[in-house]
Formats: sequence, C-alpha cells, structure tokens
Amino acid sequence: MEDYKKTTDEIYECVVNQRKVWTETGLPKFAPNRGTCYKCGRNIYQNYELTNHNSKYISHGYDGKTLVTGCPHCHYSFCS
Repeated sequence: MEDYKKTTDEIYECVVNQRKVWTETGLPKFAPNRGTCYKCGRNIYQNYELTNHNSKYISHGYDGKTLVTGCPHCHYSFCS
C-alpha cells in the first residue's frame, strides 16, 4: 500500500510548481516554503494514509500547480 507515496523528486517538483505559480501570477505566498504544515506537521505535497472513525483513506497532497492556501490533510488554513 506504500505505492501512494510520492518520491522525494516528486515532492521537489511540487514545490517548484508552487513557486512558479507565485512568480508567474504574482499571487500571495500562503504555502510553507518546504511544504510542512504549521499545524499537523505533514507535508502538503505528500499523500498519507489516514484513519477517520475506524476507516482508512488516502489523503492526497497537492501537485503545486494551483495556489495552495491550506493543508489537504488537517484542513488548516494558511491564510491569516
């Protein structure tokens, strides 16, 4: 079941994609530079297997191609 995880190179590509969004559009920088959520500590670009009320599911990280404004895993907003 580990095949849902992104490689280090894939994570780096997501970070690069997000930086392109910032520079090409002039939109604000909400996402953490290295991708670590300020609240839960998970990487916002990585996929995780999570548990919700005794059922497991895959929480999918962002690809960085659109503006990231919050954590896809704990739903914490980076906009403040």
